[in-house]
Amino acid sequence: MHTYPETAWTEFQTTWYIYQQLMTLPFKLRLGKEILNEAFVLNRDEEEVKSSTKRALNNGVPKEFIHILDEFTGVMATFETHKSGPTFVLRFDIDALPIQETEDAQHLPNLLGFRSRHDN
Repeated sequence: MHTYPETAWTEFQTTWYIYQQLMTLPFKLRLGKEILNEAFVLNRDEEEVKSSTKRALNNGVPKEFIHILDEFTGVMATFETHKSGPTFVLRFDIDALPIQETEDAQHLPNLLGFRSRHDN
């Protein structure tokens, strides 16, 4: 995943990858707008979203999946135990930061071959 980073609100490939990993497990999965309150979506660049959607489609993310997301990313997985007791929640950020990764040969991603393929 480090090799193909996506900045905030553009994580279409990452969302697809996570969805594929979780869909065979006994989770109820919800996606995109279904799990977001648009009033709290800040600093979303619509041109970058369009460009990232196109890149995801070109990299094998199904058009139907992009349609389900309705141009918003993210996955929520719920596992229902049907037992009383506390709720346990894990939250993971999946967006990359818009920075240029170093080309230093000693940088671990360079050493192990998973350096970002996207500049900035």
